[in-house]
Amino acid sequence: MKRLARVIGAGFLAAYVTACSNSDNYKRFHDGKALYGVLYNEVSNGDSKAHVETLLGPGRIATPERKTKTIDAMRKFAAKNPAGYPDGVQDDDEILQYPIGTGAYLNLAFRDGKLVNFVREDFKKYEEPMSFGGSTKPKKTGGGWFGFGFNN
Repeated sequence: MKRLARVIGAGFLAAYVTACSNSDNYKRFHDGKALYGVLYNEVSNGDSKAHVETLLGPGRIATPERKTKTIDAMRKFAAKNPAGYPDGVQDDDEILQYPIGTGAYLNLAFRDGKLVNFVREDFKKYEEPMSFGGSTKPKKTGGGWFGFGFNN
């Protein structure tokens, strides 16, 4: 009987650990691997902002200056890789920033409340942020998705 109780207890423990999802881990610790896990496994292009925020928490709204710089950079990437930006880039795209560790942010673009230019394959493997002259930025992983990290 004690053995059965231990087996049942171990089963509940395993179920609890499994329930501690990448989403929960990201919300608590802003862990990059957890963020990529959520984006790769649970997010698709066209998902609602509400769905993404349920998984990741509310993103930080980019300041007007940062948004302008981000949109300009996205346009440059889109000009080089139009297939990676099937939704195009518009001035009124909303940019939400999601922290990765300390100081770095990953940008997600939304239009009319829907995620745009999201390429799931870009999030298959997490790479640690790189440092550029004191500013930490995640590596661009190919495809057409755009994500820089900013300290402000």
